[in-house]
Amino acid sequence: MRNFGASYQNVTFCSYLDCHHDHKFNEIVNLLIDLNPSDVELNYMLAELCLHYAGKRHQGKVLRFTDKLQETTANQLHNYYKNQLKMANYSGRLAKMIKINNLIRRDLWERLERQSVAKVFNIIAVTFSHPDMFGESGM
Repeated sequence: MRNFGASYQNVTFCSYLDCHHDHKFNEIVNLLIDLNPSDVELNYMLAELCLHYAGKRHQGKVLRFTDKLQETTANQLHNYYKNQLKMANYSGRLAKMIKINNLIRRDLWERLERQSVAKVFNIIAVTFSHPDMFGESGM
């Protein structure tokens, strides 16, 4: 990190360094705690996040493939609710899972925007071991 003297506040650097967990992070964690997802639901949420990212980033054939996989995982989740849990109405749980995933996506997007600004103004220099995962939003 460059030394800019006293002209920058710690709060400014913290927003670029993500040196603490902020309100949005806590909101996501609290929603997950309230939902208390099963392993199947958590796997669905993680798969949906990954497939959405991959499809949005690569488009074309990859997007068509990820859409098909998302449809398959949605059908499997439906079968899990209907056949295993015997749950007739699961729309509330599904809405909560989608809300959490959207908050995660939005939070990642905002963090990537801050990283971009930090690069432009040479505030911090970060090297990622896997830049495709962290350096591009695709969200």
